[in-house]
Formats: sequence, structure tokens, C-alpha cells
Amino acid sequence: MSRRKKKIVENLLITDIVPEGKGLGRADDLVVFVKDVVPGDVVDVLIQKNKSSYKEGIAVKFHKYSDLRRPARCKHFGLCGGCKWQNISYDEQLKFKEKITKDAFDRIAKVPIGEILPILPSNEVFFYRNKLEFTFSSRRWLTPQEMEQERPTSAEGLGFHLPGMFDRILDIEECFLQSEISDKIRNVIKKYSIENKLNFYDTREQKGFLRNLIVRNSISTQEYMVILIV
Repeated sequence: MSRRKKKIVENLLITDIVPEGKGLGRADDLVVFVKDVVPGDVVDVLIQKNKSSYKEGIAVKFHKYSDLRRPARCKHFGLCGGCKWQNISYDEQLKFKEKITKDAFDRIAKVPIGEILPILPSNEVFFYRNKLEFTFSSRRWLTPQEMEQERPTSAEGLGFHLPGMFDRILDIEECFLQSEISDKIRNVIKKYSIENKLNFYDTREQKGFLRNLIVRNSISTQEYMVILIV
């Protein structure tokens, strides 16, 4: 029996963003949710989920890139799920967040709230978090480039979970959510742990020594708290 041919929606205009960070377009009178796109993009979409009321898929070809796009500062952007909108200017992010908030009341909860005050922007777009939690893994995510290397690459990683993958950790070298000192703490601990052969936790096998690293800091006192969970 032949496989069902995969459905492609061509030249879909992305018009909005939904709370999960996916883009939204419309085709055949149905909503289409698309990962990793920006309002204003025009894309061909490979449909991965086809429901009676909506479709969901991934962009396989870009015909036009949105004018709202900005270069993402972080090299992990696109794999890491921590900053889904980093490729959109901060001013535009606030506009979308305001619309999402108003829709939650007016359209979803059916509670009309009328006009709302604009969101007050943060003075800091980066380095604003005072706590981050990282996960140790003996099965870190390997990039396609790493998998093609002749010499085996270290499988240990310390970073964030890839979206939708409970046992795969994206090894983070630099993160702009917390201070640069937090980066140094994480990288020193990872280096020391590998050099001293401390076992990183294996989620599938449920064994290993190091599980999580939590870094907290006080902006006012510049003090840091480092927590290792084993």
C-alpha cells in the first residue's frame, strides 16, 4: 500500500502570532499554525497535523521574509525554546503580546474589557533574569555538523531541553537571559565535571550523578547562589 502524499500549502501569508509562539495563516477557510515564522513571511508549509478545524505544520520554503524580522543575537536561537521571538524587534513583540492578552479576555474568555493601557517596556531586553535552571545530560543534542565529524564528539551537555524532547539537552555555551557571570559559572562547572569524569544524568536509563544546576543572583547586591542537584 502506497504512503499518503504529504500535503503542502503554498504561498501562505503569516498574519499573526499565537501564545505558543507559532505563526498563524489561513488556507481553505482554515487556520494554519506554523513553527518558526514571523508575521509578514510568505511560506510553503508542510502539513504535519490535519484537523477538522485547523492545520499545523512547518515552513519548508520561504518566498518572502517579513520586514519585522531582526537578526537573533543568540546563536542557539531556533533550537533552544527559551526565546521564541528573538528574531522580532522588541517594540513589535510588545504589540503582539498586548493583542494576545486582549484576545484572551475578549475572544477566548468572552469577557469584554474595552481599551487597555499599553504594556510598559522593560529597560533591559537581555540579562534580565535572576534565576535559571540548567539540566545535565549524557545524551546532549548533536548538530548535523557534529554528527558528520569523524572523531566522536562528547555526549555530555549542560543546558536547556529542546522543545518536545524530554531526554535531549541543547548544550548552551552562551545565554543572554542571565548575567555573563552566570555563563561563566555554568561553563566552569561543566568543564570541571567532564574533566573529573562526574557522570551526567541519563534520563532514559535513569542513572547518573549530576542532574540540575540552578543559578540565582541578586541584582542589588551582586551575590550569586549556585545549587547543584544530584
